[in-house]
Amino acid sequence: ELFGLKAQSLIPQLQRQSRSFHTIYLDPPYDAEHTGRPLSLLLIELIDGAGLLEEDGLLAVQHFKGLELPCLQGDLTLARQRPYGDTVLSQYKPSSS
Repeated sequence: ELFGLKAQSLIPQLQRQSRSFHTIYLDPPYDAEHTGRPLSLLLIELIDGAGLLEEDGLLAVQHFKGLELPCLQGDLTLARQRPYGDTVLSQYKPSSS
């Protein structure tokens, strides 16, 4: 399912609807910031806080290699990172899985 809204607006809507997903893919613009922080970091926090990822799900975040993502974000654990040139694909899984 694809959504045509900014993720920071969409996530609270999906939470109110009690939606959850097996796979979530984030690819925000690499230089995008929200309140002075990288947008990727904010979106990971929002997804974790909203409980949008199913228990056996996967959150994939594409980002610039210079952005270091946390190993643990709430209930999400960084499971794997794959570099592709200047890009990294980071994969988070729920800590309980």
